[in-house]
Amino acid sequence: AADGTPDLVAQDSLFSGPVGLAGHGPRPVRVFPNPSRDGSVFVQLPDGQVPDGVQGFDASGRTVPLRVERLGDRLRVTLPDQAGTYLLVVERQGQRWLERVVRW
Repeated sequence: AADGTPDLVAQDSLFSGPVGLAGHGPRPVRVFPNPSRDGSVFVQLPDGQVPDGVQGFDASGRTVPLRVERLGDRLRVTLPDQAGTYLLVVERQGQRWLERVVRW
């Protein structure tokens, strides 16, 4: 405006509601240690269940090779040699969980 007061050019609003997945509460999957110095992590489900499988992805979404060994009621997963952030998709009886793990 000519008198120096600002003109409103655009207006926007933001609503921040709940964010999450159904079935929130304690996470059913434990991945430890996280972060991992040597690239070896354990994957464990409650009540002695063993995951049916684990898939690995890098931060860009590319599939990465994993070495997976069953050790009793848990899996030992060996991540790629390169340090970075990896995503593990853990599957058990048709359910899937996504876990982030860091190798440094």
